[in-house]
Amino acid sequence: MPKQTGSGEGDLNANVKSASKPQIVPVIRKKKRVKSLARKRTATPTTADVPIETEIRPPAVPAERKRTSVSWAEFDEIRNNGKVVSGKCKHCNAIIGAKSENGTSALTKHLKSCDVFKKKQKQVNQMYLKVCEKGDGSVAAYNFKFNQEVTHDCIARMIILHELPFLFVEYIGFRRLLASLQPNFKLVKRNTTKSDCMKVYEIEKKHLYETFSKVQSRISLTTDMWTCTTQNKGYMALTAHYIDKE
Repeated sequence: MPKQTGSGEGDLNANVKSASKPQIVPVIRKKKRVKSLARKRTATPTTADVPIETEIRPPAVPAERKRTSVSWAEFDEIRNNGKVVSGKCKHCNAIIGAKSENGTSALTKHLKSCDVFKKKQKQVNQMYLKVCEKGDGSVAAYNFKFNQEVTHDCIARMIILHELPFLFVEYIGFRRLLASLQPNFKLVKRNTTKSDCMKVYEIEKKHLYETFSKVQSRISLTTDMWTCTTQNKGYMALTAHYIDKE
């Protein structure tokens, strides 16, 4: 029988030893991606990203001019598409055309012919009465109508009589007095008062010529010279003495 060699036994022992030893197998693990907890920064939107809101506005309507005519106080406005086209009389309810391009002449003309308006105006005028005492002691009352020209003449004669400056008519106290007496009076300036004083001078000058032409007696004249310190001008005052018919 053939003998087994020692090499075969040795190989068997080697295989047993190698089988008893644990084998090391390399394991490759995949790394999991860790989600970042950091918040993402939101990008600021640009003007291209923001929708532009457009607002549609109606066209601007030009403002109407204020009513300057006193005739509108007696009429109610009638409008068409926001514009005044006519006026309704508050007294007789008549409708009068009054477009802006035509003016208010038609309204004024209607008030002159409106019987209801004229009747009311007559009643208002009767409220202003002036009391006058007669020579026999009796008292009479009659309608009073304010006149601007008469008041101007009275102011000018007051300035001349009391030698007041022309600026007196612009004093606040004097203006308040006139406004309390007659609110319809149009206040004047010093230049207007100066012109009114010159008108009074011409009137009195003409009246003096007429008076001297009728005097039958002799006339004695007296002169007086004086100088104005504020104007540095010299003046001569002439006084006449005569006997009239009375």
